[in-house]
Amino acid sequence: MTHRLGWTWFGALAAIPLLLIGGLLIRHSAAASTPHIPIVANRNVPPATNAALVKLGAVPPPPTVDKPFQMDFTRKDARSLTLSGMGDVLSRGAVFDNTTLWPASLPNEFRPAALLEQGKDPGLGVRKLQAQGLTGAGVHVAILDNAPLWRGHPEYAGQSINYAEVGAVPDAGGLAVISIMSGASVGVAPGVKVSYYTTQFGSDDGQLRDFTYMAAAINRIMDDNRRLPVADRVRVICAPIGASPDELGYEALQAAYRRAMREDVLIVTVDMTELYGYQVMGLGREPYADPNDVRSYTTGSWWTEAWFKNGGKWWIPSNILYVPMEGRTLAAQTGPHYGYYPRIGLGAALPWAAGMYALAVQANPQITPEAFLKIAYETGDYVIVRRDGQTYQLGPIINPGRVIDQVKKAP
Repeated sequence: MTHRLGWTWFGALAAIPLLLIGGLLIRHSAAASTPHIPIVANRNVPPATNAALVKLGAVPPPPTVDKPFQMDFTRKDARSLTLSGMGDVLSRGAVFDNTTLWPASLPNEFRPAALLEQGKDPGLGVRKLQAQGLTGAGVHVAILDNAPLWRGHPEYAGQSINYAEVGAVPDAGGLAVISIMSGASVGVAPGVKVSYYTTQFGSDDGQLRDFTYMAAAINRIMDDNRRLPVADRVRVICAPIGASPDELGYEALQAAYRRAMREDVLIVTVDMTELYGYQVMGLGREPYADPNDVRSYTTGSWWTEAWFKNGGKWWIPSNILYVPMEGRTLAAQTGPHYGYYPRIGLGAALPWAAGMYALAVQANPQITPEAFLKIAYETGDYVIVRRDGQTYQLGPIINPGRVIDQVKKAP
């Protein structure tokens, strides 16, 4: 069967991390090759086609673990629908943006404008740190995504962004990574300087994933670092993807990771367990619950069932560090719009953690990735979650204020 395994950060990452971490990811046996990797800098990318709104004739089905975005009202005209009695389902599952046209009468429990606005808050006191001047200012970060970046969105239009395309330009993806890491109104670190690399993971035959391109991008970042003054070098690379040893380019990718780690660049990826012994994991949040109150957070929608079945524990030998993930508002691709996502994959948690590291670097430029992860893990909070009459402890959940306090004291 011919198929294409594309970028997994947003949709498929809702399921792939569980498969990868559990050792069940489908593996491909193939020898890696190292083709010439063209790198094109600063191409002008237009926004995605802004098509007319689609009129809905029926209510989309509620989300499932495998299909978290199927209750999709994005760029839809839903004015003819009857949504009575669906307030809770819509609040927990509806994907929409600020172009969605809703019926004149909505259930009292469903307040889309409130969800859209609340979802912009990074949560856990990050905006308080930003108000104190911690925005990641002066910190250089790198993002590896598979979406060509339209730099005109107001969420990051004013940022300093170096843009490059590595390998073939993909035809799908999203802009959530840059929104969550550095967006002006929704990001953790809106003051950073960004190097954004659009890369690809499908091989030329369209069947195997090939991480040679990703490795080339990381090596390009590290080459540039050597030419830059120390204060201007990339300090964190966010690449929300996981690689299997039998996939093309795996060894090249691991070598690039090791090179970055030797030079004290934090790699935030699905494979952090193998690199650091820590793994960033994302949390869910109750609709309308205060994103700055740690008690608002709960298990992530796509890993809830597996976690409870395993007795409220993960099955990987790693120190799990939890950060906000779901119930977020992100920049849209089709114009100066914003979309709300009640359910998101791990690719929304990883840029949050990367942005937090940028704040830590601003607070103490001498901090190292290992020291940061240790501090974040040891200073986190815990909450109680309940299922079927049982109680479970969930944590540590990152406490940004406490992390910064300790980072400032670090040598």
